[in-house]
Amino acid sequence: MFKFIKRFVVIIASFYSAHVFADAQPACYSFTVPEGPEADAAVVETKETWCYQQLSSPMGTLYVFNVDAEKVVPELAFTMDPDGVMTHGSLKQGVRSVHKVLAKDFNPFSIPYNEPKHMKAEVPQYLDQQLMSSANETLRVLSTSTAPVEKIVDLESLEMDTGEITEESDIKPWRGYWWAYNGRRLSNGSNSPMAKYDRFVKARTGSNPGSQAWENSRHRYHGINWEGHCNGWAASSVLRAEPSASKYDDQSNTTFSVSDQKGLLAETDYCVKIAFFGNRYRGSNSNPRDIGAALFHKTLRYYIGTLKKPIAVDYKQLEPVDNHVISGYTMKIKQTGARTYAVTAKVRIHKYDKSPSSDPGEAPSYIRTYSYRLTEASDGSLTGSWTSSNPDFLWVPLASVDCNNNNPRINHDRIQEMLDLPVVMSR
Repeated sequence: MFKFIKRFVVIIASFYSAHVFADAQPACYSFTVPEGPEADAAVVETKETWCYQQLSSPMGTLYVFNVDAEKVVPELAFTMDPDGVMTHGSLKQGVRSVHKVLAKDFNPFSIPYNEPKHMKAEVPQYLDQQLMSSANETLRVLSTSTAPVEKIVDLESLEMDTGEITEESDIKPWRGYWWAYNGRRLSNGSNSPMAKYDRFVKARTGSNPGSQAWENSRHRYHGINWEGHCNGWAASSVLRAEPSASKYDDQSNTTFSVSDQKGLLAETDYCVKIAFFGNRYRGSNSNPRDIGAALFHKTLRYYIGTLKKPIAVDYKQLEPVDNHVISGYTMKIKQTGARTYAVTAKVRIHKYDKSPSSDPGEAPSYIRTYSYRLTEASDGSLTGSWTSSNPDFLWVPLASVDCNNNNPRINHDRIQEMLDLPVVMSR
């Protein structure tokens, strides 16, 4: 163990550039994150490991990064400077960007932005040179960003926002299917997307990875009609570029239609890293209104209004989960008293197709209206209450990194290799 720690310190010493230095080795913590948006009746506990690293330059800056994958990526990392400004990455349909926000106004992650020193820290055994090298590169990306500090809601003067505000994300979720467990269209038969994937991999490795068998065993129909992969569609339609043409693999003599590719992405992204707002409703012991109106308001204002990134939503306060995607809103804000406001938000929500389709393009949408009251406290903090029905929860896909509820027979590199196959030429 001593040899490991000594080697780890050597790795950390070479971790930073000449302008950024570590005061101590990272303190890593295992968090049980909020129950996710998987369209499955089962309760699955998910844990994530994040490391907190104190830097000496800029003075007092804290670097936080997730270490659940083989490398650290900007969309799963952030820095916090002494003024409380958080710098973090974001991913939209394959394109990364960097943003800054005052963390006291809004935390775009589901973990603490300050080190939770009341918890027991650990040094994960799998931290190695490759992982820490990627953490170094991610830190460089974040620390050299010149992005402005974004203002979500002017907490000191909400009255400046009175009137009508319209915001749209700069990408739209693409069309896709929810791949219900009932009927198993994703994995039933030799021409299903997952059977094709197994042939594709076997042609390269000589071995069937068994993704179809795993899916048929684990995602079987048990009479619950709402179980499926709507969460996988929602995540991939926000995080990944849309497949728009059929691809052909000459090694396995297999054609992957657009629908096949989207189905495999829904399986690959069934459980990804997310930011989660609210709690999943689980019946009589749950609070159907536990996503606060103020949190709903700020989540929309930050992700759609500022980052221009869509937000996934389970729009009904019921035990069944039905994930759709919000891409825009029009808010009417009216002052009703001293530091009190009434808000009506007309939200544009996209839904999946009713059956598999290879037609590309934007997912169909509809408008849903929510209303609520907001109140500013003397310190500028914001509270709220609903005057209409509310969604069950909001969630934002952050990165296509596996959780413990994914198909382990699916390999991300093989999926990308399949997506990069030659386009089928029309005849």
